[in-house]
Amino acid sequence: MLYTSRLFAAELLVEVERGLVQLDSAFDPVRLGHWATGRYLAYVGRMEEGLADRMQTIQLLEDGPEFEMSIDQIRAFAKAML
Repeated sequence: MLYTSRLFAAELLVEVERGLVQLDSAFDPVRLGHWATGRYLAYVGRMEEGLADRMQTIQLLEDGPEFEMSIDQIRAFAKAML
């Protein structure tokens, strides 16, 4: 199965909401970065062309505040891929 940008975006939107509901806490961009790294590793070599670069945008959230995006920015980023 080819992992597509559309599927990644849909999963990202779900993951954002899941984190807010299940963790019952503030938005955690680092957790999303870890999640995106897991998705990348699960599909490396089996993803749509260009998706790795988009995934890296989210993966970088775990590397420090200089790479952080707000929850609204992440939602817009994901929706642009749908």
